[in-house]
Amino acid sequence: PDRHSTDLRILFIPERGPDPTLATSEETCICNTDWFGCIAVFSIRFLDNWGHHQAVFAHEIGHALGMDLHDDQFYTSNPKSRLLMWSSVGFQAYIWSPEAKRRINNQDNSCLTKEILSSKEEEMEEVDDIFS
Repeated sequence: PDRHSTDLRILFIPERGPDPTLATSEETCICNTDWFGCIAVFSIRFLDNWGHHQAVFAHEIGHALGMDLHDDQFYTSNPKSRLLMWSSVGFQAYIWSPEAKRRINNQDNSCLTKEILSSKEEEMEEVDDIFS
């Protein structure tokens, strides 16, 4: 089989024990044919509520898309724990920092299909202006 026919393989496992690590992923691997493989592992705490850790999952996808570092290496504060790429991502995080956007946009993610944002999504993007 062609190992490049899949952009990202995700393994979901039940949460095991008290380990605070909920997820992990390869960094900068999506669309990178020189990379060995592009994987993410997500630990599910509540099998009837997979959305409980949605910010953590988005954080890990951010690493795969090109944000190889964490926001706290560029910024001194995380207002209301809303930055998705902060090292200890908040449960209510939903904002991509300017640095995360820059790094993700600088990675060649041309193998992915692009979608046009709806007006509601554009409004959400305006929220991150408070971090500029």
